[in-house]
Amino acid sequence: MSMIPVTTVLRKVKPAYHLKNKCAVNHLLYMDDLKLYGKYKNKIETLIHTVKIFSDDIGMVFGLDKRATITMIRGKLTGRGNIMLPNETEIHELEDNESYKYLGVMEADDIKQSEMKAKIKKEYIHRLMKVPKSKLTAGNLITAINIWAVSLYRYGAGIIQWTKTELQQLDRRTRKLMTMHKGLHPRSDVDRVYVERDQGGRGLMSVEETVNFESHSPKKVHRRQPSRIYKNSM
Repeated sequence: MSMIPVTTVLRKVKPAYHLKNKCAVNHLLYMDDLKLYGKYKNKIETLIHTVKIFSDDIGMVFGLDKRATITMIRGKLTGRGNIMLPNETEIHELEDNESYKYLGVMEADDIKQSEMKAKIKKEYIHRLMKVPKSKLTAGNLITAINIWAVSLYRYGAGIIQWTKTELQQLDRRTRKLMTMHKGLHPRSDVDRVYVERDQGGRGLMSVEETVNFESHSPKKVHRRQPSRIYKNSM
């Protein structure tokens, strides 16, 4: 709640990036993740100083290790150097092979699709292998997988571009691991596994169906990057 007023403050600041539809944007804020946009370096510096003043007023301290700047001109990364704060500390600029994280998603000039896919898949398999070792009952086992493992794919759906084949492979991997840990009979009907429990099924959430559902939800908005922009992620 203490971060909400910063949106009001930034909206009153003139520096902003104007999109093709004439909409002006100079920041994105969700919880404590803030991303600033400016067309020129001096504009982004003005926005940063505004946030710094606001932060000092509410007693918030900048996390320098989580901040970075990135400069793009016509869709290509262009170096413009670090940005100096009034207290003589610097916000470093990302190198070509570096990325930053915003809302849990790794980005640079674009979303790092392959890196995010590998990271999510690795964590999903790790959780999937850990759940059966908890010796939960059959019903609780399915619930744990749905809440703790499948939810990883719900978060990035619509942002991370999964192929149908990749998602189907994950569902097969899920059933295979459940069979290995005696949570699913080798000859069980595959369709019944994904039917709700109150309808006679097992109630397992399909990774493929989960991603498809979230991707087509009207609440999901695909984030596109402007062609020329200075950004600062905090």
